[in-house]
Amino acid sequence: TKMYVTGTSGDDVNEYTLGTAWDVSTATFTAVSTGITQDTAPNDLFFKDDGLTLFVLGGTNDTVYQYTLSVAWDITTATYASKSFSVTTQDATPTGMWFKPDGTTMYITGTANDTVYQYTLSTPWDISTASYASISFSVAGQETSPQQVVLSADGTKMWVLGNIGDDINEYTLGTAWNISTATFVNNVFVGFQEINPTGLFIDSTAANRVYICGSTTDGVYQYNTVTNTVDVTTDRFVVSGEAYADGNLFVDENLYVNGTIGALSTASFGTTSISGTLTATSNLTLSGTTTATGNFG
Repeated sequence: TKMYVTGTSGDDVNEYTLGTAWDVSTATFTAVSTGITQDTAPNDLFFKDDGLTLFVLGGTNDTVYQYTLSVAWDITTATYASKSFSVTTQDATPTGMWFKPDGTTMYITGTANDTVYQYTLSTPWDISTASYASISFSVAGQETSPQQVVLSADGTKMWVLGNIGDDINEYTLGTAWNISTATFVNNVFVGFQEINPTGLFIDSTAANRVYICGSTTDGVYQYNTVTNTVDVTTDRFVVSGEAYADGNLFVDENLYVNGTIGALSTASFGTTSISGTLTATSNLTLSGTTTATGNFG
């Protein structure tokens, strides 16, 4: 029933109330933090499950700060607990943070080394007792700008949000909670909604509790995790939602687009008919006859 978003423009944490639990479309703005002032670029946050302890990852000082809430889940009651832990030795550009449910393990990812790091807290939920566990896992093979790391409730799955691939990368852990045992499984593209994703939250205990936010649209998006249906009618293939090709996509005959084509890298076309807007943010090569009845830039 609560959602929290960190902002690097306001250097704050914004609190929202959801009229329907877990349905982000029912969110309304509630309050903004006033006591979180230790870092001028808060990149991420994590709450202890009682709502009384908050951790904020600061991008300016590369440090995790701990706060106490006098009223559970009320961000306006947060005060600095005078406890912190620097992760700059492992990554000078930390972007994402996650905790094991018992508060004994913390995970940090960053863009300096494209790696997830694991830390041990000798006293659960006390960030001042954290130490690097000398355990890490590089995600550079899948993503060179990791923004967030999330682990499943049982510690056997890890997800990393990528800003370059605009996707969520999934990994399986051979040993629960030990990220050095991770192996890449698959990914899902989120660039249809946000081409600069920065935040990710996944509740692995129930379906459809996957959320990303980003700085291009300044929005939060919720995703289904159940199987979607695909309709095939005679010679026509219909996808009622979005379609993503992880490799090359070949169209043997004509390609008709009744909306917008966005090219994130190089787009090459032969004979093309466009009735909407064609936008290329990088190179665009047209080797055949092109007819555009809408805008063409």
